[in-house]
Amino acid sequence: MSSTIHALHRLRQLLKEDAPLLQTGLGPTQLLSTYKPFQAAVTAIDRLSPTASFPGHGLIIVPPAFSLYLALVPIARALQQGSRVTVLMPDAQQSEGFRQWLGATFSSETITLAVDPSAVWTALSGGAFDWLHFSGLPADWALWQDLIPSNCGYRSVLYEQAIAVIDETANLDAVSSRLVWAETDPVHPFPEPQQLFIQESIKKHCLDRIQEKLQQFHHPEIDPERVFRIRGFRSLGEVLQAAAEFQYPAL
Repeated sequence: MSSTIHALHRLRQLLKEDAPLLQTGLGPTQLLSTYKPFQAAVTAIDRLSPTASFPGHGLIIVPPAFSLYLALVPIARALQQGSRVTVLMPDAQQSEGFRQWLGATFSSETITLAVDPSAVWTALSGGAFDWLHFSGLPADWALWQDLIPSNCGYRSVLYEQAIAVIDETANLDAVSSRLVWAETDPVHPFPEPQQLFIQESIKKHCLDRIQEKLQQFHHPEIDPERVFRIRGFRSLGEVLQAAAEFQYPAL
């Protein structure tokens, strides 16, 4: 456990001091501000849920073109509980930057980077992993449709996991994944009537996107309003407050 605590401490230091290292290999659309997104990850690590269970050996899937730092929170959760983690990241540019960071931070016995989806699906089919974390929401599901063998048996599991992430995940995972945020200055917010208009516009955009994906993948019975209500946020205002604080980009 002491090695895990050391790794988490090193993770915090990297997030605070060496953000550019974590950005190695990211394309321009993923390059956010140097400081705030990573500070948000630190904040989320500080708020790790004591009830989340990540026993044994788990798989964390990071879709192509997905922001690199989003994998850090589930990794930190798992390490805190003494688990081993395999991170599947088939995007070559992302994985190279992540590999550099992993080598400087964690031992290979604790965390492994995988880049070959087919090998991972084989391992999944053989029951190699005790748990699965899909770092993304249904909007990312199309990225994985063609990568998963039809006879693998994990197509439905992955989709249900994506839905579960919306309902169960910590705030950072949920907000940073796919919530829309209007380009406003959080230090000098709009007057209240305009704020209300922005909130309703954001909510409508979110619900429209969720409904579109649910229909696309034949899950019309799932209520978009339920999907939108992310655990940890009691109101849309809290979602907007977090989005403003973390300054995530629009879809």
